[in-house]
Amino acid sequence: KIKLSYLGNLGLGRHETLIKLASVIQEISSSLVIDVYGKCPTKEIEEAFIECNGINYKGFVSYDDVKAVISQSDILFHVENFSDFYIKYIKYGFSTKIADSLMSGKCFFLYAPESLACTRYMMKYNPDCVATNREELVKRIKLIIEDSEFRIKCSQKCVETAKKNHSADIVDDKFFNIINSVI
Repeated sequence: KIKLSYLGNLGLGRHETLIKLASVIQEISSSLVIDVYGKCPTKEIEEAFIECNGINYKGFVSYDDVKAVISQSDILFHVENFSDFYIKYIKYGFSTKIADSLMSGKCFFLYAPESLACTRYMMKYNPDCVATNREELVKRIKLIIEDSEFRIKCSQKCVETAKKNHSADIVDDKFFNIINSVI
């Protein structure tokens, strides 16, 4: 059985997108659920997760537990809400969890609006692991779930992307070059 996990912030309407993602996964295989780790900002969100067949809400966990969950997962998810209200607040944001997930050696999948910085980044480096609408989501998630070799290729590409753009040495060099160009 494939372990699917979401770890992180459940604010900014992400719960709505997680529920939509879970319903697509349930269409593919009713035996699969997303384990969701994070603190629910409201009781209503927690109840929505509990009512969703495709979500197994686990609650908030420590950072040590986060590392353990990542190591046990096959697919890690990050989602963003598709409403204009939330998009204007997160358009240029980039979750640090994305870099951590890419480096984990696990398949990382993003479901988010195409106008966001994180989506444009993933589309550039690993477009097979991004969906910006329901049609793409169904097609790509089905492939990743059902084809283990494809999932492994996606995982390898995630690690390559992280090494190229998020390793400490690379970030130090980029930062140093930016400072030098300003001076």
